[in-house]
Amino acid sequence: MIFWIGPELETFLQKPVYSTANHAQTFRLSKIAGLQLSLLSQGQPDPHIWLSIENAIEIAKFTADKLIEANPSSAKTIRKNLAQFQLDMGILQFDLETILDSQKDHHFLVYHDALRYLEHKFQFHTQAINIGNEEITAGARQIIAIGKLMRSRLFQCLLVEPNINASAIVSLARDNEIPVAMLDPLGSELPTGPGLYDQLMRDLALTIANCAK
Repeated sequence: MIFWIGPELETFLQKPVYSTANHAQTFRLSKIAGLQLSLLSQGQPDPHIWLSIENAIEIAKFTADKLIEANPSSAKTIRKNLAQFQLDMGILQFDLETILDSQKDHHFLVYHDALRYLEHKFQFHTQAINIGNEEITAGARQIIAIGKLMRSRLFQCLLVEPNINASAIVSLARDNEIPVAMLDPLGSELPTGPGLYDQLMRDLALTIANCAK
């Protein structure tokens, strides 16, 4: 079995997923029923669906159903784990609301437009820095436009990601006395295990809250 978000996010997986389609079941999580989708500034659905706790529960329920179909003898354990996950998500939701309550109506600059689900749920605002391709360095014209944006004094923090080269933008933010924080919506530095998702969401919330103090 292969569970993936889909080609709108994981383009690098398209070839291996499609090449194994005759040998393994593949499930595109961005298309399952019950998801609450947010839209990016360009109007298309935000593929970072796991950054919504409600969506995470729907993904867990869908995954559990497929695992039970494939391995009915493990149904009791799978259902028990799903029930515990749902309970944990209720606690996580309450804790995130407490952490992010002070960020309502705050404005954040983001180098990567990935936080729409958190933004809508917890009522803060983000504006993505538009450089056309976040994997390349911003040009002189873009730096000037971003500098003007930063001098508006509207933004409490700049959020960047560890896998993106944003050194010029970070320097510009510091020149304008805007705090900078590293945010990793993939949790790439976190240890794998049953607590990864909970820790990921808590880390994101704490990073956002601490940057805008």
